Amino acid sequence: MEIEKGDFSRSGDRLSTVGSPPELQTVFVGRQPIFDRELRVYGYELLFRSSETAGAGAINGEIATAQVINNAFQEIGPEQILGPHRAFINCPDTLLRKGHCLVLSKDRVVLEVLESAIIDEGLVKVLQWMRQQGYAIALDDFVYHPRWEPLIPLAEIIKLDVKTLNTIQIRNHYERLRPRGAKLLAEKVETPEEFECYRDMGFDLFQGYFLARPMVVTGKKLPAARLAVLRLLARLNNPAIEFEQLEAELNRDPVLSYKLLRYVNSAFFGLSRRFSSVRQATVYLGLESIRRWVTLISMAGLVDKRHELIRMALARAKMCELLYEKVQLGDKERAFTVGLFSLLDALLGIPIPDVLQQLPLAEDVNVAIRDHSGALGAALHCVIAYEQGNWHEISFRGISSAVIKDAYARAVRWSFKAAPWFVGQEG
Repeated sequence: MEIEKGDFSRSGDRLSTVGSPPELQTVFVGRQPIFDRELRVYGYELLFRSSETAGAGAINGEIATAQVINNAFQEIGPEQILGPHRAFINCPDTLLRKGHCLVLSKDRVVLEVLESAIIDEGLVKVLQWMRQQGYAIALDDFVYHPRWEPLIPLAEIIKLDVKTLNTIQIRNHYERLRPRGAKLLAEKVETPEEFECYRDMGFDLFQGYFLARPMVVTGKKLPAARLAVLRLLARLNNPAIEFEQLEAELNRDPVLSYKLLRYVNSAFFGLSRRFSSVRQATVYLGLESIRRWVTLISMAGLVDKRHELIRMALARAKMCELLYEKVQLGDKERAFTVGLFSLLDALLGIPIPDVLQQLPLAEDVNVAIRDHSGALGAALHCVIAYEQGNWHEISFRGISSAVIKDAYARAVRWSFKAAPWFVGQEG
């Protein structure tokens, strides 16, 4: 049997690639705790940071919020950055109007309406709908003006910047707002005397340098393909797109698929089941949520990955699927997922056990990728053996060598057709 030669070599029991793995980009999120009256942590405000020492700097508000959301919930993970607490996130009114903040779990976030927001009927309707859905709304850097009246009844929390108001103004605000039902938060509390003053006055929550300065949490950003995301966004903007087309688009990018499954399977969602395929996750999230999720990722900025690895991951996925189809085992979607994710260690520069730890899949999928165990693992082992020319190991459920050869050839052709932009064939 003939095999197409690729830029691959054996290293131990797993495939390795010639050259070094891609360097992972470090991502940063500022985090400042918010305390209750007993100085217990109530939540964390998440802040844009471009490095461990730099502040926010000059950056568009939408992009800053998109990067905070992506870095905190996708790259670092809510369990690490929040624990059991809620995140307070600055939300420009433009993002609120577009619905992009709806990718976030309503149980884990407080959406802060900024003092720069344009308050009109459209924004009021958006926030009314979000409150009905269970989202918590906060008014940030609040200074009373009649224009805020439509939003005050919608706010769960109102944040007063005590540095911009004198003591008399703060008390007047407190007396005006306390009967309206929202929790009152004193922010920029910088001395013990200020904390005692506002706690005695009756404030519910507190934030400021006296209590805790913002710290920067870091993580490693997984690479993703900008062109694949842009292509997917274009497809998503087609109102006639169907779930099958959406699934096909996501399956063309294994890292994007990985991010999607990691996102929906994370403890952030608190689901009792695990999703093991893009189709399951797509059906669960729905078209609108997928559109918002991908838009935020594209806004946060993506980096491209090495072309040949992507093509090979696609070929593996397709060949695993074809083998499953041939023996009529069913569940060919999971076979596709196993093949697609089998090169994530090389793509991400992370050992496969660490990858799988971040991506909680069904156990049979995990062991298939990690140990080549079970029926799914046997299919993957057959595919890799054919790639590497280990002819004595090429077998799967009694399928003839001719059929396996044909499945390989079909998978390779499909991989070039499915992702031509990854291999220098744009169009």
